[in-house]
Amino acid sequence: MQFAIDIETLDVRPTAVICSVAAVSLEEPKIVFYRKLDWTQQTNREVSLDTIRWSLSQPEQSRQEFLGGEFSLESTLKDLRAFLENHWATDVWQWGTMDADVLNHAARQCFGDAPHDVYAVYYRWVRDARTLFAVNGWDKPVASVEHTALEDAQALASSLRTHLNL
Repeated sequence: MQFAIDIETLDVRPTAVICSVAAVSLEEPKIVFYRKLDWTQQTNREVSLDTIRWSLSQPEQSRQEFLGGEFSLESTLKDLRAFLENHWATDVWQWGTMDADVLNHAARQCFGDAPHDVYAVYYRWVRDARTLFAVNGWDKPVASVEHTALEDAQALASSLRTHLNL
């Protein structure tokens, strides 16, 4: 099964605090994973002042994504991996390469990096939609409310469904 993922963070590096995570299936019926994290507990992750300023300039609904939620980083990473594995993920599409890098860095921080299987998103699943869209001359998917993980993942999944004729 193929999924589109998106995350919202408070930095643009792999060490970023993670505010929210979403995964949406490309195939019907649509299967959705969505968590808003309690980012105040992510003391070993980083925040960028530039990203904070940028997030404050976004529309109200987008800013809500950065206010924090109830889920811990550890439980979200475990649940995301289980969700993808339980639904037989074969391709996990993201816009660019940052999302899986951030999620997998966080997994290594939370669970150690000695075994090779410490990950949130398995490296063989990761697909870069930005390159696919650029090579084919397709327009970037636009969410009804941009910069919310769930809306962005849904827009990417919908666009990929159309372009890949799923």
